[in-house]
Amino acid sequence: IQPRTLYQRRVRGCIVTIMLGFFSKKTDDAEKDEEGFVNTSLKASEIEDKKGQKFKGKIGEVTVFKCNGQLFALSSACSHQGYDLTVGDIEDIDGKPCVVCPKHKMKFFLESGASVSGNKTYKQKCFLVKTKDDLVWIKKAD
Repeated sequence: IQPRTLYQRRVRGCIVTIMLGFFSKKTDDAEKDEEGFVNTSLKASEIEDKKGQKFKGKIGEVTVFKCNGQLFALSSACSHQGYDLTVGDIEDIDGKPCVVCPKHKMKFFLESGASVSGNKTYKQKCFLVKTKDDLVWIKKAD
């Protein structure tokens, strides 16, 4: 864990260390397996059904969603206007799970990232997902 901004200041004769910003897990050296999957450190058992959890790393900001026990991973930023899909609702459309952008209500299928409306301009980047010992691993889909 690395502090984002750090400075020191003298207050009443004492040196006080002040850290600004948030702490984040260093992901530059995230573990990869032999197939090129990246360990997100997310636990599949801790992702609630019909919810998502975000991973940030060299691979980008990716949200791992769980729906009916199955895991899916899409780019976190909505391809329409960049809003965070991590907080979007999960719906079933014709038996297929999709995420609804909380800002403009665009809907994307979790399996393919395709827009429910069929508009090819707005497609979410998809990632392959697997689990090992309850840990979630992701890889860019070809």
